[in-house]
Amino acid sequence: MDLLRNIVKLLLPHRLRKFLREVHRDFVFWRAMRQFMKDPDACTHSKHPVLADLIYGWGNATWSALEEYLAACIHHAMASRGPILECGSGLSTILLGVIAKKRGQSHWAFEHKPEWATKVQIYLDKYKLDSVVLCLNPLKDYGNFCWYDPPLESIPDRFSLVICDGPPGSTKGGRYGVVPIMLERLEPGCVILLDDAHRTPEIEIAKRWATELDSTFEICGAKKPYIKMTVVNNCPPTIAASHLRLTATGTVVQKAMNVFVLNTGRCGSTTFARACRHISNFSSAHESRTYLFGEERLAYPSNHIEVDNRLSWLLGRLDRKYGDRAVYVHLKRNIHDTAASFVAR
Repeated sequence: MDLLRNIVKLLLPHRLRKFLREVHRDFVFWRAMRQFMKDPDACTHSKHPVLADLIYGWGNATWSALEEYLAACIHHAMASRGPILECGSGLSTILLGVIAKKRGQSHWAFEHKPEWATKVQIYLDKYKLDSVVLCLNPLKDYGNFCWYDPPLESIPDRFSLVICDGPPGSTKGGRYGVVPIMLERLEPGCVILLDDAHRTPEIEIAKRWATELDSTFEICGAKKPYIKMTVVNNCPPTIAASHLRLTATGTVVQKAMNVFVLNTGRCGSTTFARACRHISNFSSAHESRTYLFGEERLAYPSNHIEVDNRLSWLLGRLDRKYGDRAVYVHLKRNIHDTAASFVAR
């Protein structure tokens, strides 16, 4: 076989070889999709040959999920009781879209790369997978991490499964943002599958999630490990009782909460904001939206600590926007030291 490949390489130009390879990939993917759509349950086993064909046919082996993670995603999607959230889109979006359509559920996928979203949408349209809602938005800076900017007004109130394979690991904060941003929408029992457990940052993120969710996680898979975590309680134990609410079904969940640190300036506010970055279940920032106007000026994410002396001028607007979801902290310093610091500045 190796001899035959070497002969083909010698006889055929590079461009022609590339074209033939792409044609072959398309055929293999089409054939594998036909088999998968007939019996997706068979692909809950990582050694099923259809999975290998799907990965090869998709043609993004460097970044694509591998057999073990894909099989786990398929298994949990088949058992899911409600909507599925996917962070990052790709081959798994297509496969889980098939399952969602068969089960009459919805699958929401967040993506920040237009070229990648275009490719995925072409395949969604090709296979008529209208069960998938692909949300394309640039990544948003939440202070100490960047994450997707979800359309919170239109996505489901509860997700029973989260597939987390994005944003890229090089993003500030990596994939951490799904828990602080989507916390209220992760129902008890929701399973989070985080890919790339062979990387140290993913392990650290899982540890932070476990602390915030009062949960545990396990590392699964041998070839390319992934992390599985079950949301036991989406209300961290450190949240005050005044920021809890009781749902119609009797479930206690955490309300969205924002902490606004008011101050005079020259009183250690920058240092205070940096220290707040060690609080694992809140994001934090120092004067992060002072350059914005209108509604965007006060559009802080939920469970966020904002340190900004100018907010003292905007208390009326803050109250109208956040109401009893806001907690106010007044950062003080000796008045003479503060005045001397301003003079020295």
